[in-house]
Amino acid sequence: MRAFLVATVAVLLLPGCTWTALRQQSVELSGAGADLRYREVIENLAMISANPWRLPAYSSIYASSMDVTDGVQVDASTTWIHSISAPSGFSSQTLDIPASRSVKGAFTLDPTIAPEKLRALRAACQWVLYPDVAYPDRALLGTYGPGLSAGNYFGVDKDLSEVCQFSWLGKGRSRLDVPRSACYWAHCGNCYVWVCPEGMECFSRFVLVCQKIARFDLSKLYQPVVGTRTVKWSSGDLNNPRIQTVTAYVDDYGNLAIGQNLPALPPKMRNDNTGQQSDLKASINAAILAP
Repeated sequence: MRAFLVATVAVLLLPGCTWTALRQQSVELSGAGADLRYREVIENLAMISANPWRLPAYSSIYASSMDVTDGVQVDASTTWIHSISAPSGFSSQTLDIPASRSVKGAFTLDPTIAPEKLRALRAACQWVLYPDVAYPDRALLGTYGPGLSAGNYFGVDKDLSEVCQFSWLGKGRSRLDVPRSACYWAHCGNCYVWVCPEGMECFSRFVLVCQKIARFDLSKLYQPVVGTRTVKWSSGDLNNPRIQTVTAYVDDYGNLAIGQNLPALPPKMRNDNTGQQSDLKASINAAILAP
């Protein structure tokens, strides 16, 4: 009877314990996602500090899941002894309740592979590390204006200029240069970078800029119309009827274009993953719930 009561109490308390563990583990998983963003950005800053022309590695968190499984098994046994020479009766009773818990957390990452985004992420890190050096890809971070070449422009230059107004990123050549109070630090070779608590506000804003670049829909980026010039060539030989006049289109750089007001090479369509289509999902849900 006592074994039955203990097993009943264990079974009744198990669902509540599982829910509590699931809630705690989910909160810790969310915190791990934020820490992942900080760490991959600080690693990129260290890598580009060692070599400004290296490509960054950035992955957005596409989805996450947490699975908590609790198991309990009740095994009770009672031993009775029946002997002629000794009095018979109760000898021993055992109750074994082995419990187990399995915790599994997973992230589904979306690596940034589009060349336009990799160049923009590298330019953003170059701007933070070397604000006085005008690297050629820095123009990608602004908005399109007269005189700029055709291409993709991400429009994050204002945010980066505000971030770079403050000195929040420390740089050194030895592990001993990193302060004990540093929240995040990384190194590549003998190049060390770190962020102290007073610089976390600017560091967080820079991480958001990187996230904005990585999750931007390339199909919505502004690509200006390419201007071309018409060039005509005449052979001047009236006795040669095969070639009289040739018309070609040339862009501002002297490259042959494929047509009037068209680039020298057709723009490549990117099938870039930008996460779940929240606007499309909301429209579908609204249509389903409509009477």
